Amino acid sequence: MESSRVWSCRRESRASGSQTLTRESSPLLPEVRQELRSRVLRSSVLDLEEKEHPVVRKTEESFCDRALRLFRRLLYQLQLKWQATLAWLREKVAAGFQAFCNAVEAICSAFNSFCTSVAQVFRSAVQA
Repeated sequence: MESSRVWSCRRESRASGSQTLTRESSPLLPEVRQELRSRVLRSSVLDLEEKEHPVVRKTEESFCDRALRLFRRLLYQLQLKWQATLAWLREKVAAGFQAFCNAVEAICSAFNSFCTSVAQVFRSAVQA
């Protein structure tokens, strides 16, 4: 595969004085790629573990137990984010609802004032 190769170009001088461009390739072997991937994964897992317990490392833990523990930690962090988002949303909805209630109260007050004024006009008209 051309995408998995690292290409380097160099110019060679020949006896005739002309220069030609040649390609030398050094493909990444599947074993090398796998090693790079595993190193990246190991470092990210170690980072997670060090954040969780910087002093204590569980060396006697099986792979499945470790994966389960990290998965549970990931779920817990996701739960915390969702709870924070839900609390923020509740705040915003409560503030919006309060603003809506205040607007309805203001409209009712204005309507009540209007009705009171109209009632006074009718009373004056009836008395006159």
